[in-house]
Amino acid sequence: MGPQRSALLQKELGIRTIGDLVAHYPFRYEDRTRFYKIAEIDESFPYIQVIGKLGIFSMAGAGPKKRLVSSFSDATGSIDLVWFQGIKWTMDRLKPGTEYVLFGKPARYGKSISVAHPELEPITNAGKKGNHLQPVYSVTEKLRARYLDSKFFFKLQQEVLRQGAGTFQENLPESILEKFKLLPKSEALRVIHFPKHTDELLRAQSRLKFEELFFIQTKTHT
Repeated sequence: MGPQRSALLQKELGIRTIGDLVAHYPFRYEDRTRFYKIAEIDESFPYIQVIGKLGIFSMAGAGPKKRLVSSFSDATGSIDLVWFQGIKWTMDRLKPGTEYVLFGKPARYGKSISVAHPELEPITNAGKKGNHLQPVYSVTEKLRARYLDSKFFFKLQQEVLRQGAGTFQENLPESILEKFKLLPKSEALRVIHFPKHTDELLRAQSRLKFEELFFIQTKTHT
């Protein structure tokens, strides 16, 4: 994290310290625990995760409507993929004929289902993003323009929590933790950013909400 990025995070989100960063909680989560077959996909789905093979790239349209298109298929069918931006980067990074894990928002155009600007990860990386709830972080347009998007925060929080595992100070008495069966602070911070399932997420949320209310009441009575 260089000084320019640090200054931008401070200006846009008020993030000045590691504590501020880990307290920048996700505002929602995408379900990465389920993989769909293409034949199951409907445009009403908020997002889909599919394992399939990337087809050959081709260009369509001209001028501002120029776009990169491809297909994505599994044993049950195929969908269309389209990119309006980052075309060269996409073609350099992705290899037609290779299997990927696709994640994105489906839409219907005519009789076809398509996904614009999908996330595509090699099968070998499926375990890193699959089988959990993917955090989505709020960012400003200025941050997004500098590529400090939700994916950036995902990777940054991973590194911060990995390096700081077990070092975040516990600020509730042990007696309170035991009485209300609350997660330790370090565990709650890990789970709120990277929950494996909904029940685990609810426990982390309860712990952090309890802490906030606990200290509000403490200040009220002092």
